[in-house]
Amino acid sequence: MNCQICGKPASIHLTDISLSDEKSEGHYCIDHAREAGLSPQQAQSMRDRQAAMTGFIAYVKANRRVLTEDEMQQIGVLRPGDPGVTKSLEYWKQIAQLILADDEE
Repeated sequence: MNCQICGKPASIHLTDISLSDEKSEGHYCIDHAREAGLSPQQAQSMRDRQAAMTGFIAYVKANRRVLTEDEMQQIGVLRPGDPGVTKSLEYWKQIAQLILADDEE
């Protein structure tokens, strides 16, 4: 799906269903998230997460290894002090292992 405003790949997909069961869909890129009803802070947070994920993937592919907790914090995929950091760390390690396994095929 592409952003219905600019045509870039959409990363926000909304579905509204009215009381009369009429369905409407909206597809937006990060840059047009405001039109999707997100606040500027929410849109910036999504931009930051998207940049962190892009950096994470590039780092794993370039270094052919799973990042350390400190490295994950440096690129922004883990946030220091987050109560769920242990669960997040395991999640990101699994993602890295999938990326590495996919590259070997």
